[in-house]
Amino acid sequence: MDSFAFTPENGFKDASTFTDPSTETDTRAQLFLPHEQTREYINGTVVPAVSLLQNQMQTVLGAVGDPTAIQEILDAVSEIQDFLEATDELAYVG
Repeated sequence: MDSFAFTPENGFKDASTFTDPSTETDTRAQLFLPHEQTREYINGTVVPAVSLLQNQMQTVLGAVGDPTAIQEILDAVSEIQDFLEATDELAYVG
């Protein structure tokens, strides 16, 4: 998964992109740009990746074969579930 980065990279610190707004519309556009970029990344990259992992976990849970390999997979699944529970409070509504 690609790392998230704002455009421009320095966000509001980039004075050439975020000049003094002259209207309320310009102000709102500048204020919401970083949040829109974050929302697009979460909804376009993180959510599909997590969904794919969840689908793979469901497939793996029905696996048969080498007990050690299956346990390693189950341990990885548990770590992913722990991560999802820890980050479950992040919510961006599009």
